Order: sequence, then C-alpha cells, then structure tokens
Amino acid sequence: MKSQSPKLDVTPVLARQVIDLYADELADVRFPDLDLAALRAAQEALHAAQLEVERMEDKLASARAELELASDRLNGKAERALAYARIFAQGDAALAPKVAEIGRKRPAADGGGGDGAAPVKRRGRRSKAEAASQLFAGEEAVVEQLPS
Repeated sequence: MKSQSPKLDVTPVLARQVIDLYADELADVRFPDLDLAALRAAQEALHAAQLEVERMEDKLASARAELELASDRLNGKAERALAYARIFAQGDAALAPKVAEIGRKRPAADGGGGDGAAPVKRRGRRSKAEAASQLFAGEEAVVEQLPS
C-alpha cells in the first residue's frame, strides 16, 4: 500500500533529478551507503515530514477559525452588555459618561488617540532641503579641526 502524498511536493529539484537518474540509467548501481532504495527512503521521510506540516497547518487553520468565532461571540455579548449598561446608567450622572465613552475610545494598537501615545514616525524620504542640511551639518567642526 502506497503512503499518502503531500499536497505540495517539497522534493528538491536536484534530489528529484538524481532519483530519476538512479531509477533509469543507474538502476543496477549500488554504493555502500547510497542506492535508489536509500534515496527513495529519504524522499519518503521528506514526504512524511511535509504531510505532518500540512496536518498541523490544517489544525492551525481550524484553531484560528475557532478563535475568530469565539472572538465574534465575545464581541456580540460585549455589545449586548454595553446596551444593558447604557440603559442602567441613564439615571446615574457619574456612570453615564463612562458608559457613553465605551466604544468611542480607540485601542492604542489602532494608532488613534492622543492619550500619551508615542508620536507617529513619518515615513518616506526626507525633503531635499532637510537632507542637504543634515549632510553638511558636521562639516564646520571637521574644517575647524584641520591644521592650517
């Protein structure tokens, strides 16, 4: 019975070419530690490792889908709880603004808000004037240190 083949053949090109060579022209040639059987056994081990990777990737994809579903469930419950809290806080002058603020705040990971967050670093090239001024900024110090 032939073992299951991986979805992706990860056999390196060189190895595949050598196996083909040993399967055809060198079928009767055997070296002490290498022959067609040894090469095919190594290829089967590689395929088994690839199958294990594919199984684990499938499990990871399933776990990620379950995580997403659990996150959606939690978010749905949080939205419902917030709706209840809004109704409950209507008569409480201290609680109502806190409840009203929930959902308006952006988490720090979104990059929004100025609540002590680090300034956003500009991306891209510097302007020509800025680059030129920095290029020659230390030149005066160098010129002054040279002996006359």
